[in-house]
Order: sequence, then C-alpha cells, then structure tokens
Amino acid sequence: AWLDENGWSVSGAAFDAYVEEGGWQFVALELAIDVTDELVGTTLPPLGVTYDGDRMVFPSRMALDSDRPSLSTTVFVTGDERAAVAGWGSEDLPLVWGNGEDPDYLQYAALPAAIELIGGDRAFAVTFAGSTSEFGYVTRFETMADRADHDVDAEFSFGSSGEDLQLVVSNQGGCAAPEGAAALLGVPLLALLRRRRAGA
Repeated sequence: AWLDENGWSVSGAAFDAYVEEGGWQFVALELAIDVTDELVGTTLPPLGVTYDGDRMVFPSRMALDSDRPSLSTTVFVTGDERAAVAGWGSEDLPLVWGNGEDPDYLQYAALPAAIELIGGDRAFAVTFAGSTSEFGYVTRFETMADRADHDVDAEFSFGSSGEDLQLVVSNQGGCAAPEGAAALLGVPLLALLRRRRAGA
C-alpha cells in the first residue's frame, strides 16, 4: 500500500508472494542523476545493507518477475569469517583456464562461462574469500542462472569451513591475466554487509 501511495509501480507474482508471506522489509531507492553521454553504460555503485541478525536473505525469487531468460548476480558478504550460502549451493572457483587466448577472452568469456556452468545447478561460484584492509573478511559469491531457477531465496550466514580463495584467470602457458581477481573485486553489483557483534 505504501508503494502505491507514494507513486511506485511494483507488480508481479514473485513480489506479491513476498507481500502475502509478510515479515519482509522492503528498501525502495530512487536514483536522481543527470544522464549524459559520459554516464551512458556507467555501473551504479553497490548498495550496502547492514544486518543485526544471524542470517541474510537475498530475495532470489524477485528474478522470477524479470523479462530476462537468465540473470547474473554478485553478492559480497563481509564479517569476521568466511560466509556460506543455503537454499542455493556453492562451489569454489579458484582457477579459470583458457587455451592461449588473450586476457580479454579469459576475463570476459571464459570466466562468465565457468560461472554460468556452476549456476546451472542453482549454485553460486565463490570467486574470492579472504581478509581485506578496508572491509575485513570478504566472501564473494557470483552466479549466472536461468530465471526459472530463481524459485528459492539464497540465505547467507557465517561459519563456513572453507579456506581462503583468490580466483586466478590464466591461459595454458600459465600466464595470469593482468586484470585478475583485483579487477573483479572492483566491479561489484551488490553488497550485503554485516559486522558480527561479540557473542553474536
């Protein structure tokens, strides 16, 4: 009702299901920017949401209302330790090999293909897990999955037993692509942030 009263147009079976279930909090954002030639194609900054609870729910089912056949999702979870996902599966992706192609192919074709292969099992690829100077411990989850596979929400929590991981993109000659994991960490689509409290 609030969305309708304030001029928002939101509809779809998935959205209606969240409303009927109740207990969900919605965040509505309005972007006010002047569109110029310089801004065309610019990536929007990530949205950070801080939780005080013991789990974070990514509303994957919202994708069911999309008109795209498949969707790409990137989620960063920060805290004191590595994060794990439930509802969806996850698989570490520490290395992507090419066949001698140039770095652009490896980063923009081979890597998405590897992520899509994992996402076909309704799972996220873990492409980074480790400590950072700015955010503490970060776990990066990525998926490219068909719209129909988004019928279960993904729940993120802490306490994973997995080891630290940094993705390496490399050709057959063993030469890592110069963009590497550092560049991938610099192109976030969405961030979910939570600092663990003592005793939580």
